[in-house]
Amino acid sequence: MDVIEGTLRDGPVSLGFELQYGPRFPVQLAAAREFDALFVQECLPLPPRRLTEMLLALQAYDARTTGASLRIIAQDLLGPGDWPGDGEFRKSRARRLVAMGAALVRAGPHAILAR
Repeated sequence: MDVIEGTLRDGPVSLGFELQYGPRFPVQLAAAREFDALFVQECLPLPPRRLTEMLLALQAYDARTTGASLRIIAQDLLGPGDWPGDGEFRKSRARRLVAMGAALVRAGPHAILAR
């Protein structure tokens, strides 16, 4: 954001957005929509499901590398439930989250930021 003239300290300001169509247009549009949601609804929209999944995966990986069992990971991240769950669902879900977290760590920050 650039201040073209004046100062933000003078009181209320008028904001305008200039989006340029090109490879970064979807990112710019998403940022403008988030700003609008914050302004109009006074809250940010929910993050995309994929981002939420990556956060869970990184938390699961962190927990596993500090010695937490898959059962504890499932309990903490997925909430209470039977262990290992119908068809070992909860155990498999925890295992997949840990594996995804490990893959994200190996790939580095770009794997998350590029999505």
